[in-house]
Amino acid sequence: MTTPENPYGSQSDDSEWAAYEPTQVGVPKPDPGFQYAPPPLPPAPAPVPYGTPYPYPGQQFGARPPAGPPQTGQISSVVAMVLGGILTLSCYGTLVGIAPLVLGIVGFTKANSVGRLWYAGRTTEAAQAAESSKKAAMWAWISMGIGVVLAVIVIVLIIAWAINTDSTPDPTYTYTYEVPA
Repeated sequence: MTTPENPYGSQSDDSEWAAYEPTQVGVPKPDPGFQYAPPPLPPAPAPVPYGTPYPYPGQQFGARPPAGPPQTGQISSVVAMVLGGILTLSCYGTLVGIAPLVLGIVGFTKANSVGRLWYAGRTTEAAQAAESSKKAAMWAWISMGIGVVLAVIVIVLIIAWAINTDSTPDPTYTYTYEVPA
């Protein structure tokens, strides 16, 4: 221990001191009545996030639904919608582009509802919406193909009619031109 007369302290054995002083040498011995605290408990499991759906029939509680929402026909619907819109706005393809435009919009709308339904826990409705999105996109492409084929047939018929018509003037027709006086 240090005193005012001897600020550096004197050497002593380890059993005399209870607190650490810079002048003391050695390692303090623990108090024999000291009890160590028990180790901390493992953390509690995280609570279930808000909005987690209850298990659907046949599913164990706590099991997760399948990995992600089903595939939709969104990209196909968008491409059919754009091409249908271009054909509708064009001069000669208006009738060809109306059906793909409408069916593309329907397919795109259905495809956008799939994610919302899936994450709300309504997996069967999401699967039905995905399937109807694919069907609308498929029918948009089929209607566009039918329209293009019909347009090509009409153009070929018009060209064939123009080639087969007689281009010589009618000899019975007379044209007179009078100059006004």
